[in-house]
Amino acid sequence: MKCRLTILLLTLFSMVANAQENDPTSTTQAPVPPKKAVRTLSLIGGPAWIASDVYTPSGKYNWRSGFEWGGELTVLYAKGLGFGFAYMHNQTKYPDGKLTQNFVGPSIAYGRDLSKHWRTKASLGLGYGDVKDGPKTKDKFTGITDDHTQNGFCARFAIDIEYMLSQRFGIGLYIQEIRLFTEKSTFYYNGEKIEENGTGRLGANLGLHFYL
Repeated sequence: MKCRLTILLLTLFSMVANAQENDPTSTTQAPVPPKKAVRTLSLIGGPAWIASDVYTPSGKYNWRSGFEWGGELTVLYAKGLGFGFAYMHNQTKYPDGKLTQNFVGPSIAYGRDLSKHWRTKASLGLGYGDVKDGPKTKDKFTGITDDHTQNGFCARFAIDIEYMLSQRFGIGLYIQEIRLFTEKSTFYYNGEKIEENGTGRLGANLGLHFYL
């Protein structure tokens, strides 16, 4: 998981470095007036896969597919750099129930035009996340209620390849990875000691982009 996130981060940084090398405002060229900020509202939805092991009474699962949806508001400035804010929700069903995940938080973003109709954007977000693996239960002996929810620091990396159908609307493919970091928990499964400290998922989603 850490390896994939590192590779995606390097992709973002290399895009920024390449843009700076080709910056038309360098000392050898006349300055170019800044462009108007580009504001984009993106509606995102599609399949996602839980990249972490999930243990249930019926068995151990990994790379189980589910559905995620959400939205992102992005503002990009003259050199392609900007910021955004995103919310993502995921549901993955298992024979014993379902697992739900949420992410919400701000991000830094970079985008550039590839041609007249094609453009790409990458964003790195840090925020809050939670995962819930079952309904609330109450222990009949202690009276303690367990909502089966874990929460903590969450990281999100997304890259989008978009085709602009008009100046106000585009459609694209979102590839994103979301990683939730929680306190370490230890349990035994079929006699094996298991330690967990979060979950991760990888999504390949459709994005609908509206330019505001």
